[in-house]
Amino acid sequence: MTDYQSLRLALAAGGLIPGDIEAGRLIRCKVEGDHGGKKSGAYRLFDDDLPACPWWNWKASTSGVWVSADRPLTDTDRIRHRQMVEQARRERDLEQAAQWAKNRDYLTRFWDEAVPLTPDCAAGLHLARRGLPVPASDALRFVPSLDYWHDDGNVSVHPAMLAAVTSTLPIPFRR
Repeated sequence: MTDYQSLRLALAAGGLIPGDIEAGRLIRCKVEGDHGGKKSGAYRLFDDDLPACPWWNWKASTSGVWVSADRPLTDTDRIRHRQMVEQARRERDLEQAAQWAKNRDYLTRFWDEAVPLTPDCAAGLHLARRGLPVPASDALRFVPSLDYWHDDGNVSVHPAMLAAVTSTLPIPFRR
């Protein structure tokens, strides 16, 4: 049985808020500063004869690996430990790719439902009050109501201007 108190302290030191610790699969969890349903952290607990737990905090761009101090590690343990960490990274990468695909689908539908700016929409009026013309471009769009998450967890709805983020240069993939 893993020393969950030691693990919980290690995850908390990394900014994770894991709730009930679960073993055997990648678990997404909140980190300090997450609001609403946001879960910017993850961990994967291997709870066997060599308990180990890689973790990630995407909000803080940090990660780490907790290893139980129940016994000293042998060379064989270290090799197995590296294999478990690689397994967790592969699981995390697959889960992240699935999340990105889900986000892409949501954002594409959201963008498609938005309408081009006009001088009479709330975003067009906002620009006009600042002495700016409504651009003749489809890169800016308008939605009459968009959820806004406040720091206290409350949600309010406001009109919003959306902007397409584009690039003519290829953006290198970073890990």
